Amino acid sequence: CAQAAGVRIVRTTRCADGWLQPREGDEFPALALSPVKARLALMLDLLGR
Repeated sequence: CAQAAGVRIVRTTRCADGWLQPREGDEFPALALSPVKARLALMLDLLGR
């Protein structure tokens, strides 16, 4: 699993009416973000580390 190897994983959806259900082990929740906003948030998070 990529996440177990230390790769940051962000799950999101492009569906207008769809929501992701959180999974156990989700380190970076992006439930209310569009894919574009989630990508930007992940990049900013990685730059801040």
